[in-house]
Amino acid sequence: MTERYELINREEGHYPTSSMCRWAGVSRSVYYSWRDRPESITRAKRKELSIIIKDVFKDS
Repeated sequence: MTERYELINREEGHYPTSSMCRWAGVSRSVYYSWRDRPESITRAKRKELSIIIKDVFKDS
C-alpha cells in the first residue's frame, strides 16, 4: 500500500488527488492521514543507511 501512497504523493501537483486515489483504490482520508503522519524512526534509519550505502558503493 505504501507504494501507492508514495506514487500519489509524488504526482500530487500534476494530477487531482481524488482521481489518483480512486485509480489506486485508496480512500482520500487514509491517504491524507498517511501523508501527514510523522516519519517513523525505522523509516528514518533506513533512509540514512540507504544514503551511506550509496556513498560507499559510489566510492568503490
